[in-house]
Amino acid sequence: MGKVKAAGLFLVNTEDKILVGHPTKHHPDFWSIPKGKIDDGETPLDAAIRETYEESNFKLFKKLHDFVEIGKFTYRHKKKDIMIFAHFEKEEGYWNDIVIQCNSNVPEDRGGFPEMDAFKWVTIDEARTILHKTQIDALDVLEEKIDSHRNGDMLWCNDCLDFVYHRPKLSAVTSGYLVCNRCDTMNPVCTLIKETNSAESHFMKTSIKVIWLEFGKDRKFKDKFDEPKIGRSLLMSPFNDAFTWQTTPIVEIIEEKDDKPRKYIKFRTENSIYELYYHKL
Repeated sequence: MGKVKAAGLFLVNTEDKILVGHPTKHHPDFWSIPKGKIDDGETPLDAAIRETYEESNFKLFKKLHDFVEIGKFTYRHKKKDIMIFAHFEKEEGYWNDIVIQCNSNVPEDRGGFPEMDAFKWVTIDEARTILHKTQIDALDVLEEKIDSHRNGDMLWCNDCLDFVYHRPKLSAVTSGYLVCNRCDTMNPVCTLIKETNSAESHFMKTSIKVIWLEFGKDRKFKDKFDEPKIGRSLLMSPFNDAFTWQTTPIVEIIEEKDDKPRKYIKFRTENSIYELYYHKL
């Protein structure tokens, strides 16, 4: 007989507290995150989302919400593995209207009562004293993910049509892209587009970061800046001799927008017009 496969989910609010439920007829000090066995044909994330709704009434969708993989953990008896994920409250008060309740019962031959009979939000330290040992093992990773999430990079995702937290991936970062946590699409951090005529080929450059350089009348470097200004040149990462892209100095700023966290500028140099879409990470 093979191992039992299960999946669960940490629900993390804006205070970095996690939701735990009390399994009915268990010891008063024993609590659990929403979790359960993976059904045939389900992925671990599908199972975690389903169990979360059944045990806490949080209705989540893969295409609408961000999920972070915490990892796979094995029970001490070695007969069961659980894959754990995390989902973060979007903003303070976002979950206020959700009625937290259990929507599923144990089998009739075991009594037919609700699987959970109480819920509460607890800190990571509090969770260490009341969760199952296997779930406690995941808390160190969860703390790292919380820190990464709170200090993460939010970009516009062209597939989700929304601002979503993104993660680095080596093959993507080197080309100027990060990967969407929601749909796994690669999205550029900074995109430079040059206006072209019908005789010219399409021009587009991407990078993780941009800076603006200022030169003196003798064309010697003076300083670098985070913001554009007439007289400054755009420099795109990676900042090395082999791959850097640099424009000539700006002679006119045609248009600027700051739709945080995304910015836009259309500017003219001595011989070209550019549009830059960029995020300040």
